[in-house]
Formats: sequence, structure tokens, C-alpha cells
Amino acid sequence: MTAPIDWGDEPPTPQPVGPHAWAEHYNKQREQAPAGRKLLDQLSDRELVALYERAEQAEAAIERARTLHRSTTAYGRPQPICSECSSADELGSTDNAPVDHPCRTLAALDGPKEPTP
Repeated sequence: MTAPIDWGDEPPTPQPVGPHAWAEHYNKQREQAPAGRKLLDQLSDRELVALYERAEQAEAAIERARTLHRSTTAYGRPQPICSECSSADELGSTDNAPVDHPCRTLAALDGPKEPTP
């Protein structure tokens, strides 16, 4: 589950739970939005519900991938390895060559890092 969105000076409010709650949330925002925000105005309630159902499914899939690619240790290595990429079992042995954690899958989920100046 993600943290509440920080909208600036207003105190954070908890995020809606479930697609219907999200649709209601955005309907309220649509009513209060400036006239320039046309995208939400063009979506029907059914489209909003479908959009947020899909977003919730995507968030759940990302969480499942993160759970699979957890940090573990094997062979007494000092640095953690990715349990999924290394096919590590509960006894600490691996079927594949050890892959450092965080792995490339997690790096892809996290997106590009901002360059340091």
C-alpha cells in the first residue's frame, strides 16, 4: 500500500480504498477542479472505476514481484542476494549463480535513478 499523497499545505488525507471509492474521490475532485482540467471530465464513472481497478491490479502485481525478489543470504556471502533471481531455497543454496540484491527486476520497478550532481 502506498503512502498518502502530499498535496502541499493541506494535511494529508488517507487514500480511498477500492475502485468505487476512487471514482467517488475523483468525482469530488472533478467538481472542484478548475475548468482547464478536461481529462477527468471526459471519463464516465464506469471508465473511472475501470481505470482504478486496473491501477489496483497493477499495484498488486508490483507488490507480488517485490515479494518474490526479496533479499536473502546464501553460502555465507556477506552481501544479500535476490532470492528469486538466484533461485535460493530455505537452506541457503542456489540453483543459479547468485544475483546481488537489489536485482535488475527491482531496479526496473523502481525506475531510473536521478543523476547525482
